[in-house]
Amino acid sequence: MPRQLIEHIKLQITFFWRNRLIRVIGLFVLIILSVTLIPSIILKSPETRFGLIRSIQKDIGTFTMIVGLALAILTMHYHTSSRCIKMVLTKPCPPEWWVLSVFISTALVCSCLELLGVVIATSLSIAWKIPFQMGIIFVALEGIAQSTVAFSWGILLTAFLHPAVAVMIIIVIQEKMFYWLMIITMGAMQGMTSPTRRFISQLIQQLLACCYMIIPSYAPFADKLKGVHLSYRVFAGDWAYLGYILGYALLFAAFCYLITALIFTRKRYI
Repeated sequence: MPRQLIEHIKLQITFFWRNRLIRVIGLFVLIILSVTLIPSIILKSPETRFGLIRSIQKDIGTFTMIVGLALAILTMHYHTSSRCIKMVLTKPCPPEWWVLSVFISTALVCSCLELLGVVIATSLSIAWKIPFQMGIIFVALEGIAQSTVAFSWGILLTAFLHPAVAVMIIIVIQEKMFYWLMIITMGAMQGMTSPTRRFISQLIQQLLACCYMIIPSYAPFADKLKGVHLSYRVFAGDWAYLGYILGYALLFAAFCYLITALIFTRKRYI
């Protein structure tokens, strides 16, 4: 790894820390633990405590994805809007390295947060004498993949859009929306008798299908992995699905990186 890339990763992590977002994360985790652990004082059944462990790790995973997205958008917007990028993208530092440092530093933060979730879940399992399940590690790795997809999508959108517009697109335009629109269109086509209307509906359905395939998926194979999230028991076939999820996240992150690097290379920041 080039020395310049390592230095930029260190600078990005320092930037994260100075924005006090990590401290907010720590406070949020403490609030989650304090609120969630209160029922464990009253309810001492293993089933209830196991449910609390799942709930804690799920909350940390959700917050990790939100934080990764926020860090990525904040970093991209701050450096481009304040023109700090002019001091960075000089000849000794190609734009590709700086963009890559944003991806890697955000991924490191998200991985550390998911690791924190693993440590908390494992510690509670030991303290409450609940058998350790590999689902704790499985859920954490899946959370890293989800966070990677989220912040990669945010970095790409913020490269050419205002952060507010990028956030609105991420919140509103999701694969579920296009999936339900496809179902509604298919239902409406069944009652149509006019060939023209059916043809237009088929075109709309094909357009929705293309959008459904293009929009990133945050939880692929969610239906296949419901059992893992409920029982934390992982079978051999589940690891294969996890491999597909991690591979999808890496491919999507690489795609977003290439497009973002291309945008920064063609823009005249210097």
